[in-house]
Amino acid sequence: MAQEGAFGRIFNRDRRLRRRWTAALAEPDPARALARLREIRDGIAADPAGTGGLWPEFQAAMLDPRLLPLLTGDDFAALEDAGARTGAGAWWPLIAARAARGEEREARELIGRCPPSLPPEWTGLARELLRVDFGSGLLRVREAGEAARRLAVPGLEGTLALHALLVGDDPARAAALLEHAPADETAFAALLAARLRLGEHAAVAALAARPGRPTSRAIEELAELGRALHWLDTPDPTADSTADPTTGPVPVERLVRFTVALHAGEWLDYAIGRTYLLDGDARRAARVLVPLADAFPGRPDWAYHAAWALLLTGDHEGIARLHDRSPTWATACLLRDAAPDTATPQTAPETAPPAAYADLAAARAALAGGARVPIESRDWLRTGGPLGDHLEALRTVLGLRYARRAAWPMTQAVESPLFQRLPAPERLRWQGLAALLTDPGRGRALLTEAARVHGYGRAALALAVHEAREGDLAAARRLLDGPPRLEGRKPELLRTWLQARDDDADHASPDRLDALAGDLSRARHAAAHLRLRRAVLGQDHSDTEEVRRLAGEAARAFDAPGSSRDLRALARAAEALATGEPPVGEPAALRRAVPGHPWATWVLGLAELSADGAGADPALAARLAAMAEGSARAAAVLAAALAGACLRAAEHERGPFADLLAALAAAHDHPEVRRLHGLVHGAGFPGALTAARRALTAGDRDAALAALRDAPAAGPVERRIRDLLAAALAGEPGDAELPEGLPAPLTALLATAQAAALAGTDPQRCRTLLLRALPHYDVTRLVDLGRALPALCAAPGQGGGARPRELSALVRRAAADDGFDPLTLARCATAVGDHQTADKAWRTALRGTDDPAVREEYGGYLCHRAVVAHRDGGALEAARLLRGAARILDGQEPSQFLPDEDEVAEIRRVYEERLAASTAPRRRILTAEWNRADLRYRQAAASRQVAKALVHFEEMRSLAATGSLRARWED
Repeated sequence: MAQEGAFGRIFNRDRRLRRRWTAALAEPDPARALARLREIRDGIAADPAGTGGLWPEFQAAMLDPRLLPLLTGDDFAALEDAGARTGAGAWWPLIAARAARGEEREARELIGRCPPSLPPEWTGLARELLRVDFGSGLLRVREAGEAARRLAVPGLEGTLALHALLVGDDPARAAALLEHAPADETAFAALLAARLRLGEHAAVAALAARPGRPTSRAIEELAELGRALHWLDTPDPTADSTADPTTGPVPVERLVRFTVALHAGEWLDYAIGRTYLLDGDARRAARVLVPLADAFPGRPDWAYHAAWALLLTGDHEGIARLHDRSPTWATACLLRDAAPDTATPQTAPETAPPAAYADLAAARAALAGGARVPIESRDWLRTGGPLGDHLEALRTVLGLRYARRAAWPMTQAVESPLFQRLPAPERLRWQGLAALLTDPGRGRALLTEAARVHGYGRAALALAVHEAREGDLAAARRLLDGPPRLEGRKPELLRTWLQARDDDADHASPDRLDALAGDLSRARHAAAHLRLRRAVLGQDHSDTEEVRRLAGEAARAFDAPGSSRDLRALARAAEALATGEPPVGEPAALRRAVPGHPWATWVLGLAELSADGAGADPALAARLAAMAEGSARAAAVLAAALAGACLRAAEHERGPFADLLAALAAAHDHPEVRRLHGLVHGAGFPGALTAARRALTAGDRDAALAALRDAPAAGPVERRIRDLLAAALAGEPGDAELPEGLPAPLTALLATAQAAALAGTDPQRCRTLLLRALPHYDVTRLVDLGRALPALCAAPGQGGGARPRELSALVRRAAADDGFDPLTLARCATAVGDHQTADKAWRTALRGTDDPAVREEYGGYLCHRAVVAHRDGGALEAARLLRGAARILDGQEPSQFLPDEDEVAEIRRVYEERLAASTAPRRRILTAEWNRADLRYRQAAASRQVAKALVHFEEMRSLAATGSLRARWED
């Protein structure tokens, strides 16, 4: 009976509670109904043991659709708490109620707290709430992925895959989850992103080619990025059946606007850096690729491409650091190119060449040491392995073929698909070297572009060697001396060689060349060349025994055991000079055996010209004349041979030799040359030019002008040149236009001459002519930069052919001149947009003057840059510039311009916030870049190198402001 009584009481209590909430629900006023239900809720929560069994029913009543809009957050919290107290909590109705009110964030938070069990009837709701995409944010992806895994919700492979991809940095798991999942837009984009991050770029291309696949901007960009990466990292993508033969690198302007940085991770950065490298923008490429190589040391190809960027920017220490971290044969090759004297053990396991290219590596070492050049196999290109190995094998093959002067094989190599993966300056270098063999003018233009536009020292050295061989020693010296000045053993060897042409015994002795040569057999031969050259030039003023001694030593060096055919020809030339007898053998055949050796060509060519007279090759005579440029003694020797040829030849055969003799007379103020020229060629336009030059040298301008005006002209071009030079000499505007079709350097010289005549009467026209000459002629040899530079910089790129790049080069050259007025330099640099030079010049000017107008002008310049930066979206940059302007205008000195520690701390705080919200791969990249910039800033600041410290502080500011490197790539 007692048990029955207890049951009755419980039953009656439950009935009373049900009647109460039923009555509450029947209340017409929803607010009063909810208030009564809250009282019942609190009573149940106060007695969880006695009334817990009623909780699911009561919660359903309180979540009645009529009352749902009136519930507050406290109501939901109380329901959750009461359910937990009773042990009968009904989580999913609460979650559904939150979702029905549009409170999806709160619903997902409840899912995160609910027990790890999912009633089947709520599976659809769970899928709807836990579905995420790339725009959901990392925090939501993390929470949704963890909840989906904990609850084992079916149909959420996309959520789990995004969690693995973006949070767990596990693209392999993401790809496995999505391989057979329904191909909706988000899942397909995630599958492409996973394959992309795994480096399976051919698979990305294959997936993108599926018929009926989803489409979106992200999917199309990922597909395009995958195809571009496949092209970038595959030696010959056309051999892949999945590749589109029309695919190539995506323009970098498009890549930097891609919106799939989150999808692609580090691979978008890599594609941008590689494309910068292909385009020749080494500075931006280094800013992208070096941090990537530091963040991912397990990817040797990334270190290789980063090393290329550092090689092109001249950071040889950076290449050594990369090689130490990721030692491979490919990076060792680049390190040897950057610093030939650096020891890079090729026998170490990590730097030994791959077995497939062992023969080529041995040939490369032999070529570097000056040994006989071997011939590579016809099927030298192998399959598999890192791209860097294939590129270095290709560069080796190019070097072997150029050393053999194999023009057609070189053309084949530079047209190969693999060649297109080299950086633009390196491509230009090899294209230029290949063109030198068949079209020297085009080859010189390509090498000049690589050297001047891209600042590539190896191209400048190659062009300097070519110019020296062709006799243009002034051009060779300019290329060696820069800017930037070429340093290293090979440039020093060539520099010594050129000094030898000036008879600079202190710097160009054969013994000095021997000391520089070391184990380079070619350098030892260069010492022999120097002895031969000194013997040649010493014939007319040195002791005969000394000439014979020098020539004999050269002959013995060239005629060593195992010498090649060209060295044996050199030995015969030296013997002829040492003995005074004609060379053993036919001079023409011996000369053709040594086409690239000027001293032997000189000796043998003179012998050939003297022996054959008018029957000699006019091209040979022209080459000898080019070699004689800059040396009056050599010109006199050649003039004697040419005069003899002219006197012995028939009238119709004299033309080429007479013209060469006239050119020698015009170029060399040597009495013997003038006498010989007057003997055989005293009339015509060249003769008039020679007469005018002699008159000018004597100070008789009137006579020079009369000679020019009376000179006969053989054609319209010669007539226009005559009229232009006469007007320039007279200081008159003249009406002659610059002739069309002339070589650019000659046109530039004529433009400079015309500009000199117009300087006093037509400054604008004078400026236009100088701008036209700038890209092709170093006007600083004729123009006073201190007077002309402000006018040239007044409106860069307008009224002439020069672009701001050439004007910037002039500004930087002026900056290197310590005597140039810093205020003028600052204004010119400001006009052409060279902010780095401008800042330095403004600060220098401030240190040398108390004029408040200068301070105001600099402050105004900084304010203008701040306005431009703000307009372009660079708020932090604008703030920095305005802060600098305020300091300037407040009278602070440049030494006080370092940022305050509070400013550095604020930048660090913003950076750390950005870093915390980044993905794992991005965090690695940004951490490496920040640490490097921070270290360099601290070092520069400690040593009071203000300008350098500010550069590195700007790097830190960019990282903090953007959370990525892109702001720095695009500056």
